[in-house]
Amino acid sequence: MSDPLCRDCLERGSEVKATRIVRTTPVCDAHMRERLGMPAVRPFNVIAAKTNLALDEEQAPEQRRQSMAKRIDEETRKEILAHHAAGMSINAIARKHDISWPTARNIIAVWGKSKRSSVSRLRAPKASRAPTVDQRNGYIHGILESLLALQAKLDSAIRALEELE
Repeated sequence: MSDPLCRDCLERGSEVKATRIVRTTPVCDAHMRERLGMPAVRPFNVIAAKTNLALDEEQAPEQRRQSMAKRIDEETRKEILAHHAAGMSINAIARKHDISWPTARNIIAVWGKSKRSSVSRLRAPKASRAPTVDQRNGYIHGILESLLALQAKLDSAIRALEELE
């Protein structure tokens, strides 16, 4: 047996495969939505036209150019580096020059090689959190002293109990 065809489409003169059954009637998706009072599914080109998406081949490169980031000239780069050298934060630089934070950071990192970055490279490495040998020996020595003091107190307590007997 062949697949059922949409009855509404057959009445209009076209043969479309039925994908749904509404109240015992085989219908296609479009007529199912129509019978149930749902909005029709719009094709992509209608949606794109309403949302100003460029489907035209002539408009596509124009919109692509608008969405690309603007090029930053050498003069602006020099100003950004001067602001950074003066101590201005990257956030403030980005706001002042109307660029994104990553763009400002990349300009400073690639072109800048400023004093700030060289200072951070010259810093001494951070001390590890693990205690050094001297610290550990001092710690163990302190524990041993407190244990010996407790031992002396226990010995005197034991002697006192033995005398009472």
